[in-house]
Parts: sequence; structure tokens; C-alpha cells
Amino acid sequence: MIAILDEVLKEIPDKSFLITFDDGAKASFYNADAILDVLNYTAVMFVITGNSFTENQSAYYLNETELIAVHQTGRWELESHTHSSHFKVPIEGYAESGSALTNKLWISGENRFETDEEFFARISVDLEKSKNLLESKLNKEVISFALPYGDFGDNNNYADAHNIVFDLTSNLYKMVFYQFPMRDSLFKGNYPNEEQDSHLVTRFAADSFRTPEKLLERIEGSRAVELPYDEDYINYDRWPRISGEASFRNESMILTPLEDSIFTYLDGSYLWEDYVFSIRLDNDAVSTVGLISRLTSSNDYVSCQYKDGVVNLVTLNQNIHEKVVSANMPQNMPLETGTYLSMSVSDYNVKCFVNGYEIINSEVQNISPNGGVGIKVAGFLAEDRNFIFKDITIIQRDNSQ
Repeated sequence: MIAILDEVLKEIPDKSFLITFDDGAKASFYNADAILDVLNYTAVMFVITGNSFTENQSAYYLNETELIAVHQTGRWELESHTHSSHFKVPIEGYAESGSALTNKLWISGENRFETDEEFFARISVDLEKSKNLLESKLNKEVISFALPYGDFGDNNNYADAHNIVFDLTSNLYKMVFYQFPMRDSLFKGNYPNEEQDSHLVTRFAADSFRTPEKLLERIEGSRAVELPYDEDYINYDRWPRISGEASFRNESMILTPLEDSIFTYLDGSYLWEDYVFSIRLDNDAVSTVGLISRLTSSNDYVSCQYKDGVVNLVTLNQNIHEKVVSANMPQNMPLETGTYLSMSVSDYNVKCFVNGYEIINSEVQNISPNGGVGIKVAGFLAEDRNFIFKDITIIQRDNSQ
């Protein structure tokens, strides 16, 4: 299954799914295998090889004999989950502990942390040993790896750990599985990248959802959507928030911030290229509204920002903020209930509109060729601190628009 996924990752059939289990636990195999057999399903097991290929038999982990039998069923793909780096260590300065794979270990006998060189050597050996053990014991190619605890260690005691683990795993494996969120990653879907030999694959932890319906809503909310798009105000999992809360009411979206601003975006819009993005204000609760297009990460997008009678066209490129051009809004077009705001992108051309009137038309060079849409608002004026908008539409833009 993993091999097939790797071959067709660029054209995965609609509503495909992959069932994965972590750690190489006995309970996962003995409870799930009969179900897989009846349904004619297959699954992937990510194995902590140091806990399975050992003389000390464990009541929790599958042993070598069991793993060979699991592999021979033909229903299970056995892949890597580290050799002996799947445990947590205290992180100085953080309330929670962190993964040993992405943090320097404390050497108590010497009263110090690992050096950069010691960290790199430990992680390199661990990743290679796990892969080599599985391949030699099972006589199969191991092409995928699941990160312990699902992440690259964005909160850790070693700033370079993220890039080191990313590079090592990407060089060793064709697919690296992680759990959302990941640093600078917004979109939960698995999108093809023809320029990379290794693919990052998002997973959802099914046991983190209270009901099967909630899991399906999250999956549906992360799926790629096509243009034209008209919001149906049913599943607000489709609109993740950087902070704050979102809800639907009377065919409107309501954004409630935790602080003084909120940033939401349409999951599933990552692959869009040329389009027109429009909303209609349903109250006048904020002083600043930003429509965002070509969004690829929280540090990479172009935006039409409407504030105090002025429209600013700005870009954020690798966290570098640049104001491209500004223009005054007509005096008879304030940010009030009923006002339509739109922006369009086509190649490098970006336009900003108010009530259908073009305010800005500019060429912008440093923007991504594709990316999704979002909304960022700030400066809440009303006491209830709710920003309400409706008529969310995105249509394909052609060269005449």
C-alpha cells in the first residue's frame, strides 16, 4: 500500500485513505487484524525497532517473530518509527517534555547537554539503524517514517533540530508522516510536489475525535476544493484559525478573536492559482479588514488591506513584510454593513476592489504562483468583538478580469 501510495501520490483517487498504527504494539495487531481481514483492508504499522528486535521480550510490543508473521499476512506494511528515540525528555524552559528525536539529551554524569555533533550523530545512527533492521529482518524495502509524537519538534531545546531531522528523514525515506500542525504549515491536505523526492504526509489521530462524525468533518474540511467556490456555511473545520474562534449563523461567518486580531483561511484552497475572492461585510465591528490570496504559509501571501479609508496592497514573503502600493477609498465607501470587498490575482497581477470599483491594479513579482485565500481582521470596535461577513465566493479569473 505504501509503495502504491508513493507511486500515485500525484494522482490519488478521490476519497482514498490510509490506516496507520504506531509503535508496533501487540494490541494494535491482535485487535485490528481480523477486522482488516474481513473488510479486505490493509494498514501500516510504524515500528520502534529497539523495542521489538531485542532479547528482552515485551508484553506491549510485538517481538521479532510476531513482526515476521505480521508481515507475512500481506495485510500490514511495516515501516520505521525510530530505533530508540521514541521517548520524552524534560525541556529546559518549557512546561512540557519533548521528543528525544528533536531535543538534545542531558548527560547527567557530565552535567551538560549533548553537543551539536553528538546530537547529529545520535539521530543519524538511530534513523539508519531502524531502517536497516526492518529491511534485513523482513527482507523488504522500507520507504516511510512516522515522526514520534507526530512532529518535527517545533518547541524544543535545540533550534537546529527541526531542519536536521527534516533533512535526515527526507534523505532516508520517500515519505515522512507527521501530525498537523507543523511549523509554517497551514493546509492539512497532502499536496503533490513534483520537485521533491520525499513527501511529507499529514495524518489525523482518529482517537483525538469524540465521534466518527467529527473525524469525517475534519477530513472533509481538509480536502482540496475546486473553483468556483461558494461557502455553504456547514463545516467550519474548513476554515482553520491561527487564533480565535469561528462559527456559522444565518449563512454568515462569525469570527471572534482571543486578542485584538484573528486570521482564518480556507483549507483546501492551496492549489488555486488565478481567481477573484469576494466577501460582503455583515457588520462594522472592525477598523481593518485584510483579504488574503496566494496563501502558502503564515509567512507567504499577498493581501488587500482596507483601513481608515485607505487600501494597502502588501506582501509577506518569507516573513518579510512589504507595502507595494496604497490608494484612497472613495469617501462614500466606508467599511460598513453591506460593503463588498474583493481581490483578484492572475499571474503577477493583483487588484483590490470595493463594491466592484477597482481601487488598486498592480504587478507584484514576489508572490507564489499558487495559494489559498484567507481573511485577517483587527481593531475591534464593538463590545461584542464579533466580525461577521457573508457571500463568500471565489471564482476563476481570466485575463479579461
